[in-house]
Amino acid sequence: MKKVFRIGYAVTSLVYIGLVIYVTFFARRRKGPHDYRALANWSMFDDWTTYAKIHEMTKAERFSFLENFWGNILMFIPLPFVIYFVLGRQFSLIKTILMIFITSVLIEILQYVFNKGVSDAGDVLLNFIGGIIGILLFIVHTRQYHLCCVKRIILMTREDHFYRSRSYSKFFGMGTV
Repeated sequence: MKKVFRIGYAVTSLVYIGLVIYVTFFARRRKGPHDYRALANWSMFDDWTTYAKIHEMTKAERFSFLENFWGNILMFIPLPFVIYFVLGRQFSLIKTILMIFITSVLIEILQYVFNKGVSDAGDVLLNFIGGIIGILLFIVHTRQYHLCCVKRIILMTREDHFYRSRSYSKFFGMGTV
């Protein structure tokens, strides 16, 4: 059963990595050839002041902003789970945070170098926020898993104790154990 889960995690991780590569480098969201380098934004909050006026945007501009905003956050939420699968026992919080940041910066640099997509410093921040949310979900998931395992062990111990007790043995006519 463990082998099935490992294969499932491996396939899911590869699909996730493939989707991230496709979305960040190959998905065409703008029509026609573009020089994306000219659109690069390396100052963190330059265009965020205009986005603060979201109520003044057209419907298309608002959709584009929200797609970019939530897309960058949601794209990095699964990353801590993939990092855990790859690192295994060497998994640590510091390594994960560092890998999330490096991955985000690397994506933006590669978008600029290969002229595939718009490099934006704000995307690094949004990706990092998504990674932190993923870390928090991972912590909740592992705590719930371990809590469930502990509860299962306690219940098994109680059942075992009950089955070995005299009252159970007498009730079912087995005598004392």
